Amino acid sequence: MPTWMYVVVAVLTFVVIIEALGLFALYQHFGQMYTSSRTGRAAQGPAVDLPLRSERLRAINGSTMSTGEGALALVFASTNCNLCKRLRDELVATGASELPRGMPVAIVCAGRAADVAEWARDLDLPVIADPGYRLSVRFGINITPFVVVTDARGVVMTKGVVNSADQLGSAAESVLAAQERATSDALRVVESTPSTRAQAELAHAAHGEEH
Repeated sequence: MPTWMYVVVAVLTFVVIIEALGLFALYQHFGQMYTSSRTGRAAQGPAVDLPLRSERLRAINGSTMSTGEGALALVFASTNCNLCKRLRDELVATGASELPRGMPVAIVCAGRAADVAEWARDLDLPVIADPGYRLSVRFGINITPFVVVTDARGVVMTKGVVNSADQLGSAAESVLAAQERATSDALRVVESTPSTRAQAELAHAAHGEEH
């Protein structure tokens, strides 16, 4: 085959490779735009107002917890995520005591075991290693840092991207406040509903007035 044909084949191969890389870059760019958009963020994670899937999780410090069985703020992070690192640094600086009481917080961190252990160092919160993003995939999450907050029933009440300790605290506080309002409303209903004995006495008095 003439030399010029080798040159043409080489050039065409190079062009095809460049086009393939360009298409991949565009696909990745638009994928990131979608996951960063309001619609993309809303599509992330489990459905709101439904119970969170039940998972028994073990943190790298040996503690265990279950999802879908009570109040929990579950943060999804990654060792190669700069926003996750900033959130981690804020949580280390403020400490778990600054987070709302009554709302346990745990972090699912994707990455190699050694990297996760280093990432979790000095954190006063349970961290669950997530090699290969297996847990994140099971919960339908592919953007970090992302939080899912459940109430005392284990029902998802709020979810979304969380870039700071303040945002995490606000998400947890909103669910706790909603729980308190629901409990208060239920108590008011109970208090405003006459007891069985009171209802009987009212019925008896009304019956006496008729006679």
